Amino acid sequence: MDSKPSVAELIADIEPELIMLRRELHAHPELGVDLPWTAQRVVAELTQAGIEFEQVDDGGIVAVIGPTGGKSIAIRADMDGLPVVEETGLDFAASNGNMHACGHDGHITMGIGAARVLKQIENELAGRVYLCFQSGEEIAQGAASILAYLDAHGGVDEVVAIHLWADVPSGQIALQPGPRMAGNSGFSIGVHGVGGHGSRPDLCVDPIKPAAAIVLAISSIPANDVSMLHPAVVHVGSLTAGAAQNVFPSQARILGGYRYFEPGDDAKIEAAITRQAEHIAASYGATAEVEFFNPLPTMCNAEVAVSHARQVVEGIDGLVACEFEQIGASENFGQYTEKWPGVMGFLGVKRAGVEQYYQHHPKFDLDEDVLKLGTEFFVEYARRLLGDELAD
Repeated sequence: MDSKPSVAELIADIEPELIMLRRELHAHPELGVDLPWTAQRVVAELTQAGIEFEQVDDGGIVAVIGPTGGKSIAIRADMDGLPVVEETGLDFAASNGNMHACGHDGHITMGIGAARVLKQIENELAGRVYLCFQSGEEIAQGAASILAYLDAHGGVDEVVAIHLWADVPSGQIALQPGPRMAGNSGFSIGVHGVGGHGSRPDLCVDPIKPAAAIVLAISSIPANDVSMLHPAVVHVGSLTAGAAQNVFPSQARILGGYRYFEPGDDAKIEAAITRQAEHIAASYGATAEVEFFNPLPTMCNAEVAVSHARQVVEGIDGLVACEFEQIGASENFGQYTEKWPGVMGFLGVKRAGVEQYYQHHPKFDLDEDVLKLGTEFFVEYARRLLGDELAD
């Protein structure tokens, strides 16, 4: 009697198709939450495999596999690209002025691969898997509609994601508990003065001088207002004021952002930015108005989920767990891990002897050999968690 094929064998059977899918996705990157071609391609794959799914707001798609009544798990794969002109020279390079320069084409591929295999072994699953294909990650959008869908269906026990990562060697996956990617927020500071002729500063309140002083002062906030044990940064990307050399403008505007790792440090940083902006402006006779926008929480891996992930990795041939530094970039998967225990693993794509460019670089590429590893990680994590095979 023939034995049943293993998960690894099922994935090996479809690996050539997954590589072809990744290349097709790579050639057609789309931006933000408007992903009509990408969404249609995902829907086509799910439909062909006989997998139920629902399309949600902001272009997201949630596929559903397995019975109700047991545990449940959500697997997240982001779908959007970047406004980067590709310079890889690949035969399947994008030509529309956008690019999958952060590995999301690989994330979609691993999500589809996991969906196909999980559907094949659906009768072995002791619970429900939600495969969440999310739009808008690069612009900090797209998560809310999927979270609302999961809430409406009773939530999940754990959430899991993979981010392909340029600095981690292929065949390794970084799995550590605690804050792994920075939380962040943008800010805008309007400095209001009194405009007038450049020859009569005594009749004006120049907003440029306090704006410049605010820029210098808030750059010191992490050192003075956040524990030296907690990495944080405040940066300014734009200072605009005036349009003529002999006119004092009536206002100046500062645009910037801050990043942090330790939950709670965001409130300290915001209080310090507001305090310094208002007081410095007042010292020049001006006023300052501070607004914060598009906040994202720190992406924190739960201890229990990391333990589960490491147990899964031990059973995957060719994949080993490793450690890696905290990442200053942000990820709205942190909105998932705020609600439920979860883990994001950073799966390496750095090939030996091949020059590897960093995320968002126009020559960024990935090692397609790791797609099968990430797919197996997703399938085995879901199967074993739902079957209570992972020790807490």
